[in-house]
Amino acid sequence: MKKLFMILATFILSIAIQATSFSYSYEGSSTRTVPFGSNSTSILLNFSYEGTQGLFRPKIIIAVDDNIITNDLCTGEQSFLPSQYNLVLTEGVHDVQISLLSINPNTLNCYDPIVHQVENETFTIYFKVKIQNNFVGGEIFVDDMASVKTSPYYRTATNGTVVPIKAKEQTYENYPRVWNQSGTNNSYWQYQKTGEPAYSFNNNIQASYTTSNEDKNTVIQANLRKNFRIQRDDQTEFEGLLTNQNTSYIVEQNSGPISAPTTRTPSTITYGFAGWTDDFTQSASRTISPDDNETYTALYKYKNHSNNTNGFAGNGQKKVARRNNELFKVYESMDKIWLESSSDNGVTWSIKNGGKPIVSADAKHPSVAFEDGTWRMFMVYQQGESIRLALIDASLSTNNLQADVEVLNSNSGIEDYPVVSVVLDNTENKILVVYRRTGFGAGLYYSLYKVDGYGNLSYENSYGIISGTNEYSQNPSIGSLVDQSSPYKFHLVYQQSGAIYYKKYSLSGTTISQINSSTISIGSGFTNNYNPSITILSDNSPVVSWVGFREIVSGGGLSKTLDVTTEERIVMRRGYSSGSWSSTFYKYDNGVNTPNIASAGNTYAFGWSDKSANVNKIVRSDLLTVQHSTSIQGKDVQLLGADQLNSMKFSTLNTNQSPYQIINMSIPDPYEMSKLSSLAIANGREGIVSKGEAGFYYLIGDVVLDQTTINFTELTDETTIGNETELNSYLTTKEFTINNNSDLTFSVRFGTVDSVTTANTLNDNEYVRFRVELVDAATNELLGTFSSVEYTKTNLYQYNNIGYSVNTDGIGNKKVKIRLSVEDNVEAEYT
Repeated sequence: MKKLFMILATFILSIAIQATSFSYSYEGSSTRTVPFGSNSTSILLNFSYEGTQGLFRPKIIIAVDDNIITNDLCTGEQSFLPSQYNLVLTEGVHDVQISLLSINPNTLNCYDPIVHQVENETFTIYFKVKIQNNFVGGEIFVDDMASVKTSPYYRTATNGTVVPIKAKEQTYENYPRVWNQSGTNNSYWQYQKTGEPAYSFNNNIQASYTTSNEDKNTVIQANLRKNFRIQRDDQTEFEGLLTNQNTSYIVEQNSGPISAPTTRTPSTITYGFAGWTDDFTQSASRTISPDDNETYTALYKYKNHSNNTNGFAGNGQKKVARRNNELFKVYESMDKIWLESSSDNGVTWSIKNGGKPIVSADAKHPSVAFEDGTWRMFMVYQQGESIRLALIDASLSTNNLQADVEVLNSNSGIEDYPVVSVVLDNTENKILVVYRRTGFGAGLYYSLYKVDGYGNLSYENSYGIISGTNEYSQNPSIGSLVDQSSPYKFHLVYQQSGAIYYKKYSLSGTTISQINSSTISIGSGFTNNYNPSITILSDNSPVVSWVGFREIVSGGGLSKTLDVTTEERIVMRRGYSSGSWSSTFYKYDNGVNTPNIASAGNTYAFGWSDKSANVNKIVRSDLLTVQHSTSIQGKDVQLLGADQLNSMKFSTLNTNQSPYQIINMSIPDPYEMSKLSSLAIANGREGIVSKGEAGFYYLIGDVVLDQTTINFTELTDETTIGNETELNSYLTTKEFTINNNSDLTFSVRFGTVDSVTTANTLNDNEYVRFRVELVDAATNELLGTFSSVEYTKTNLYQYNNIGYSVNTDGIGNKKVKIRLSVEDNVEAEYT
């Protein structure tokens, strides 16, 4: 707009008449809006002038609402005829007067002005309010309740403007946003003027706001609430993670219920609810207070099963136990430890601790022992890089874990199989824990704990390394009689490189003393002995089983054939009697996994599985020469002790077919036992002739007369062999009768335990000789020699599994024996 004004001024008081004028313009209309966040808006006035030459101090004088905003005639001695002027206005309706004045030259008095021109203009100035959600972005209704606006929305207003508003429920940034009126963290509208706190003014989703002159830059906000999406996933033992099984919503800062079914059958397996993975103390129905979208995972367990093929591993540990008429077992599945019990002799099982894992953290390798006469169970296990000891009340169906303490806080990078044993010391129990430690100070260590009469578990300040152990020490197995007299005895076996070590300890108060130590695998004939398992008989004597390994090199020597190397992995068993370890080793099977042994009073049984098909094998102490091959398959076997042998049971995890079931069976009755073996010689005698680290093994057996097996002179754990004569007496069969038409066969095997070591040990003139002889049973007359082998420093070849058939033609009808004769000049020891 542009205005031109012409004034012909008549000056009174002898002032000359002259033509003086100004004009001004600005862009846009006289209605303006203050930008949001600003306090004012500006209008640029453009001026032009005519006839102002010769005027005395001419000035443009601007007044807004009768208030001069420029200098008057009396302020400043310079003229003020701007070409542009930035008029700044705040909100409201403003009257603007623009005047062109100068000082009367006759008086030169600034209070005596000459008025050349006066113009008046009215400007209307609006302001803005911001209408928004309580989150950045989204949509909102303003004015039109049918069409959404983008939040924030800037609404032009003035005094008395009514602004209709409505919140929109929506999903923004992965959160459903709702208008909540549940009673907690309700939604509401609020306004906040500049420099003031926010005030609520309406709780309805749709409202209106009437502005006033003070509402410039006011923020009007809809306080929607996040409606957290709560998803339930189900983690099953064998069918993996079943996602998004249920979705519910809970408004932020509110609490709400979630639930999981107590059982689930996704396909063919019926699982039981086993806890929430974020909090195992919670029941299937629970109340949560989320602070974000959350996924809660319910764990589902198939009782009597494990999804871990190594869930029952640890043959030196005890994973099955008995109290009164109830059976118990611990195992690992889904990275948790589970405790189950059976009150019907192992037919059906239930998960203790309310169906939840006994330890909620990820844990593995549990081993248990019971306190005598009570329901207190002690469990040692590995959790992360630490070893822990737990006190469990096995009588309860829920909340079984009574105490849990850390034994060792760092055992980085090792798969440890800790073991625990308990003795009763008057009113207190002494609990001995043995575990492996790696890194600095590596070896096997013990820690002693106690439980007082009130059930308080505490450390006895007794700790130390097992003497002689180091980084090569592993796979401990421990045993003790729970009820015994002080000083209390603990028995420990462990694997040290390729040998099995035994140590006996005495406990008095908190002092643990070693009273016996020996390497019990010496004389076994095997170069590598590993994974021992121990049990203690009622007379406090130990029995140990383990795996013996050696390589057999066949051929060479007299046979002139190429060497062929085969491996043997044999189950070994050795007993202790009358203050010393027996000279007798029993060996069973070949190609085996690790064995486990348990006792029943003064008897015992042990079991293992074969590597080819994981078929379980069992041996009873009342039939030590007979092993029973069961129909049960499972790599890791655990024997459960009892008061009597016939009440013993064995358990195994069948990993041949998923889902992996833990099978619980009674050990075979004697009449079910059959002699099944994969040994090269299934029935016979094997022994070792030792000189220092040199060893010669011999086997004779499978003596069969007309399809009937001939047995050897009986051996027991009390048998000791001190010289050649005693040795040869036990290498003789029982007498049997032959005639001219008898079919008589036998097998032999001879060899060195380690040919290199043996060659380095023997002197040039030393020898060990083996001969197989047929003798008259009544007179000991030598009737024939069938195999004669002499080992010297230069002849150390193996003679592997040579079968003989004896020609009895012409011998007549007589009673005979077959014997293996051993002769040496090396001052040997014999087993």
